[in-house]
Amino acid sequence: MKPRIGTISFQPIDCLSIVFYSFLLIIAFVFWPQLARPGFLLFRVSAFLLALILLCRVCTLLNERKENPEHPLGPPPGHARCWHALHDIYPVLLMVNAYDSLGELVPQITKEGFDKTFEAVDTWIIGQRLEPLLDRAVIPWLSDLLQIGYCTYFFWLFCLLILFYRRRDDNHLAYDDFIFHMLVGFYLCFLGYIVFPTMGPRKLIADTPVTSGIWSTLNNLEKNKFDAFPSGHAAEMLLMTFLAHRHARKLLALVVVSTVLVITATVYCRYHYIADVLAGAVVMLGVVAGAPRLRRLLSRESIAEASGQVDSEKAGSSARPVEQAGD
Repeated sequence: MKPRIGTISFQPIDCLSIVFYSFLLIIAFVFWPQLARPGFLLFRVSAFLLALILLCRVCTLLNERKENPEHPLGPPPGHARCWHALHDIYPVLLMVNAYDSLGELVPQITKEGFDKTFEAVDTWIIGQRLEPLLDRAVIPWLSDLLQIGYCTYFFWLFCLLILFYRRRDDNHLAYDDFIFHMLVGFYLCFLGYIVFPTMGPRKLIADTPVTSGIWSTLNNLEKNKFDAFPSGHAAEMLLMTFLAHRHARKLLALVVVSTVLVITATVYCRYHYIADVLAGAVVMLGVVAGAPRLRRLLSRESIAEASGQVDSEKAGSSARPVEQAGD
């Protein structure tokens, strides 16, 4: 069930985005003097947040018209499904906009990243500096293979999204489960980029058309270069493996292969430190363990229970007799 505020019903995933976007607005106001384009950042975050609230209002009204045959506005129009479909995919747009907005925020508020710290962590983990060890292991064809494998992250992200979305009429729970877990993972990674801004090694290891083409394309697309810790690729691929095991067993083997390729490529192709990947794994475990509880926390039942407790306490206090002052 959904928490209602006034005449608006919010899904748990809506509440999640409202909380994160509100956090971005607070950060923008706190660091306003340091931002290059604070007005633009404020506009894009506020616009997407307002659009979400308005979209929830429209869907609430359409549901009320569907559930109440005597509604003054009558039954919902034929295009009602389009509004609900937009509401289903809007979290994806919110995620993309949030990531892009970090490019207007993190580089401006970062004085010094944590690269030296995580380089030292990698050295402690393997007992020697990682970069010279990897430099000696560079093989051009292997670099090309792993760069392509690294890009399968994007393929599976959209492939599973489309798969579960197309199945939503028969099994809406699978789509909701997928999109909620993934969005929690993304928002946790985005929080990590703000708190622990890290660029990562970011080194072109082989001058082949495939490797240099993929590396330069990804590098140019990233507005926020301080997005290495935790590794979103590792966290989200591990989450996709978990969700494929839960909802798409036939694809599990392929997803596992891609997960191995992506995680290997993150370090071999110099996108991430080992510490970033380990942090990504921690994010995945945290999402798997905490997402069900968070979902319940953001659902209507928990709000209703809390409201019921407050009401009962008020009723109990009002029922108590007022004691007269003693002599």
